[in-house]
Amino acid sequence: MKSSANSETASRPLGSSSENVTIIRRWAWVRLVLGFLQMFGAVFSAVLIFRVGITPMSVAAVIGTGMVTGISRLLFHGRRNADQSKTAPYSAYRTK
Repeated sequence: MKSSANSETASRPLGSSSENVTIIRRWAWVRLVLGFLQMFGAVFSAVLIFRVGITPMSVAAVIGTGMVTGISRLLFHGRRNADQSKTAPYSAYRTK
């Protein structure tokens, strides 16, 4: 016998709106976390450079912040269309 969860999943078509909402929410969390990491990293790097100067740790902080920013730009660049809710990468909106 099928459980109620399996029959409920089987009755919904693949790519239903609830799945899209879940995907968009997950990507929104990813974007939020990356944004916080960028802000924290920028402030941390600046304070570190101003207080201790150019040290291996301050250079590593700058490089790490740059990597987070690069990842964010690769995932979320140019997502300004209101239909795409400004949160999920392009791949999340592809339909089959």
